[in-house]
Amino acid sequence: MASFSRGAAGRHSEDGRVIPVSVSRQRLPLRYASLLTARPGCTEGDSDPRYCFIGGTTCGNGVAAAAGIATLNVLRQPGTYERLYEIGERFRNGARRVFARHGIPSQVFGSGPLAQIALIDKPVVDYRSSVSGNLPLQQRLTNALIRRGVLTHGKFYFSLALSDEDIDRIVDALDEAVRTIATEGMT
Repeated sequence: MASFSRGAAGRHSEDGRVIPVSVSRQRLPLRYASLLTARPGCTEGDSDPRYCFIGGTTCGNGVAAAAGIATLNVLRQPGTYERLYEIGERFRNGARRVFARHGIPSQVFGSGPLAQIALIDKPVVDYRSSVSGNLPLQQRLTNALIRRGVLTHGKFYFSLALSDEDIDRIVDALDEAVRTIATEGMT
């Protein structure tokens, strides 16, 4: 399994070490995009029986491989993960302030550059609790955000391309959307 942890990109071994990824044969999913061809933990010519060859139409795509390598190179740069966590925390804190200011029960949660808003007044502990809130109001909020230029489906996946000012603009759009919804009525 390929994964990214706070300091290293690669595959986690059974003892917790991170094994570097070598681009060759096995597919490594890359953020809902095309599949990157990679064989984690191995170098060309290895014949370790714990690994198997995976081939198919989506394997070996040069564009996906180049994008994957470029992504891994960015993730290896010092401060990358810290910045991703700062971006997510900035949004989550701003969103919490918006909902508190307008008196709308909500849970804003996530980790690192991921965030989600649930319009609910109890803690979110699993998927079922995350969708047990006011779903029609949630849809109105999503639509209001889209009308203000924030493309979301209730979840947010932030990237390094965003500045603090970009995150502040997203929080401002959220504030406008929540204000509009609160003025129109919460049902």
